[in-house]
Amino acid sequence: MSESKYFLSPLITDYLDFLKNIKGLSKNTTSSYLRDLNKFSKFLQSYDLNSLNNVTEEICSAWIADLFKSNVTARSIQRHLSSVKGFFSYLKKNNLVANSPFELISSPKSPSHLPNILSPEEVSQLLNFKPKNSQEKRDLAIIELIYSSGLRVSEAVNSNLNDFEDDKSFLRVLGKGSKTRLVPVGRFARAAINNWVIERKKLQTKDEALFVNLRGTRISTRSVQ
Repeated sequence: MSESKYFLSPLITDYLDFLKNIKGLSKNTTSSYLRDLNKFSKFLQSYDLNSLNNVTEEICSAWIADLFKSNVTARSIQRHLSSVKGFFSYLKKNNLVANSPFELISSPKSPSHLPNILSPEEVSQLLNFKPKNSQEKRDLAIIELIYSSGLRVSEAVNSNLNDFEDDKSFLRVLGKGSKTRLVPVGRFARAAINNWVIERKKLQTKDEALFVNLRGTRISTRSVQ
């Protein structure tokens, strides 16, 4: 038995007992928690850890990225995250960990229907849009990022190139109240962003902004809206 599984298994058992006996959750619900936590435990076994305090935000991000690469749906990843976040919240309240490494990690957005204000023809045009120039590639990257990661327009335009982590699988976002969170970036958004970054390099700008105009300076929220 690996070291990580050794220290995690009894904690998972205690947490499930808490959910069942104190919170009164059903057997089916606790079984779902157990499956999710066991997946996380199995992933941790690839790291040389001897304490949950050694589980970092980077390791947690890598786990979510691994779920994405395994073609786990956004809705299922939301459930996995909810299970593990609840587990770490329990550990923190019981002084078993100093902090939760999942505090800044946001759940991926589930696919949703486009607003009703779009006609079927407009939806078709949007889904089949093929950018032909730098500006269109940039605009597509903005749309994909906002849709994929659930960003506000202001959050997207204020993003910088160095805000990405794990090969653009995650983006560190500064939101309202100057609070930073880590959001996953879907594969279509990553592809669109990579295409835009190639075009961006041609501008030879020194601006750190992810999205810039043809003059090489950060675009404004108004220009996107």
